Amino acid sequence: MTVKFTMKSHLAESVRGLRAAMILLAAAFLAATTSVGQTSTGSLIGRVTDPSQAVILDATVSRFNNSTNQKLDVHSDQIGLYALSALPPGT
Repeated sequence: MTVKFTMKSHLAESVRGLRAAMILLAAAFLAATTSVGQTSTGSLIGRVTDPSQAVILDATVSRFNNSTNQKLDVHSDQIGLYALSALPPGT
């Protein structure tokens, strides 16, 4: 019995293996991104403006948590934007 090994069959096996690895990697990525999206915290992003809609630079925006009595101050940036992140529920 003679076994014939050709480059074509070896290439086909490599492509199948690579395709299976890519599918597995894509499934793992999708599972990871889905689980990351489910958190118990929130965020708040906004822009500080005056009554004429002009942005206010370096304005202080405060968050106060009534249950812990903790205060967090952030400042608006050069275009009036601020961001509060990792806010627990009820703040």
